[in-house]
Amino acid sequence: MNAERELFAGSVGTDTLLGLLAASVTAAVGLVVGVRAINRNIN
Repeated sequence: MNAERELFAGSVGTDTLLGLLAASVTAAVGLVVGVRAINRNIN
């Protein structure tokens, strides 16, 4: 919630950066798992 308030106020703080990092890591892991699953089904 603090990250949303910081973004709305126009500032970028630690909470915002940690949230962005967590979202990026989650997206990267999901992409890797998805690509590997598709490759296993093709071969």
